[in-house]
Amino acid sequence: MFNRAALFATSIAGMAMSGAFLLMGPDGASAAPQPEPAAATTPMGWNLVHEGARAKLAYGAENSDMILFMMSCAPGEGAVEVFGMASPEADGLTLASTGGRSALEAAPEVDPMTGGLMVETRVRLNAPALEGFRQTGGLTLAGASGRPLALDATVDEQPAVEAFFAHCSGQRA
Repeated sequence: MFNRAALFATSIAGMAMSGAFLLMGPDGASAAPQPEPAAATTPMGWNLVHEGARAKLAYGAENSDMILFMMSCAPGEGAVEVFGMASPEADGLTLASTGGRSALEAAPEVDPMTGGLMVETRVRLNAPALEGFRQTGGLTLAGASGRPLALDATVDEQPAVEAFFAHCSGQRA
């Protein structure tokens, strides 16, 4: 069975390969990025899965390994493990929501499969940004690509967010 880091690495590898393919010209040389047709884009959003006692809330393409950011917990731990892509100059990730900001210090590590950088760390379940995300569905990730990324949950995704936090705190969803 794959561990979390291997799953994340595989996800990043798939995204990197997809990006490289899109940036190549017909002769294999780099070409200027071309806009994709709207029908060909892969919608990204929040998806909740359970693996044994652990719940995973991932922002990515549904039913795929394309994951940009993921949180994982077991009931009653009081903390959430977070995994996210990072830029070379990042010294961690910053999560922001209406409840405040949570700076997650962690040195980016090179993913041996992709050569890209990832951050893996833990954050308290009651951290200000997670509380804000739980209440409003709004979440911004900074440090991943050198620029803030809005990862807001839609109205349809909000029940999955609430269920994730209920699971983490040991409550019934």
